Amino acid sequence: YVRYRIGPPAKFIPIYSGIEKRKFAPPPTSPLSSLTSYPLPWGRGREGEGRKWGRLNREEKKELGIPSEVKIVGTIGRLEPVKGHSYFLKAAKLIIADLRFQETRFLLAGSGSLRKKLEREAISLGIKENVLFLGWREDIVEILDILDIFVLPSLNEGMARVILEAMLMAKPVVASNVGGIPDIVEDEKTGLLVPPGDFKGLSEAIIKLLKEPEQAREMGRRGKEKAEKEEFTADGMVKKIEKLYERAINEKRVG
Repeated sequence: YVRYRIGPPAKFIPIYSGIEKRKFAPPPTSPLSSLTSYPLPWGRGREGEGRKWGRLNREEKKELGIPSEVKIVGTIGRLEPVKGHSYFLKAAKLIIADLRFQETRFLLAGSGSLRKKLEREAISLGIKENVLFLGWREDIVEILDILDIFVLPSLNEGMARVILEAMLMAKPVVASNVGGIPDIVEDEKTGLLVPPGDFKGLSEAIIKLLKEPEQAREMGRRGKEKAEKEEFTADGMVKKIEKLYERAINEKRVG
């Protein structure tokens, strides 16, 4: 809005769509790999049923037919042109061509108008056996839990909540340098940014994290720290909205 001079900068206050972070992260006293249960509002099983970190990861991989040692690179979102899934598949082909990563699985969770077209593209690229289309899922926490790298290849994006959700799960992120994504993902710190539509650059960024797991884990750790900041939480969002209303009311009184 500022760029197109719709109004003066002073009239705009960014408010991020807050995340209920407890839904995407274990309590501080429980490391991610522990088997301690704690209540989760949604997911597979009964509402409020505790989940077991670590064990769930293995069970979910088995459910999808993926060997436990195989790396998984995934994306979550509507299967629509703006989300850039075709570039994700083209990047997957380049990665699989590297013998070191030929067993890597590429997961797409979400439904949309491009489902059939993307499935055909995976076949034409010769990567059908490495790609899983999961369709629409409710168990997003469980899906994120099994990923080694989260990717968002969007051509345009506002504030991508799913990136924050992945970061809260301590997942390293590779995403397009577009829209509001750079506000969340700090290049080379909490993840890697690539130009939108650049599938070669996307493949190189993913390979870099697959080759350097320690760096990937460190990016995931730093990303989790950032995503836990109040400005990205639901409470932080509510506080900012309250302040905005207070400011508007006070300005009206003065006027």
